[in-house]
Amino acid sequence: MIIKLNHWVRHLQPGDEVTWNDPDGGTCNHTGIISEIEYFGDDDNFARITMQDGWHAEVMVQELS
Repeated sequence: MIIKLNHWVRHLQPGDEVTWNDPDGGTCNHTGIISEIEYFGDDDNFARITMQDGWHAEVMVQELS
């Protein structure tokens, strides 16, 4: 799945609540409020996210909801 540049997930910012959907069967899904987000990679298809609770990960933007 390719996420278009104008898709809402490309405009997430600190204070937004988001869920990361673990591609390994959902065993480690995580929902929280973003404290930091940085997009990177070809066409910004990846994001480094830190949540207010301290959880952090590098994710594919298509895994966010």
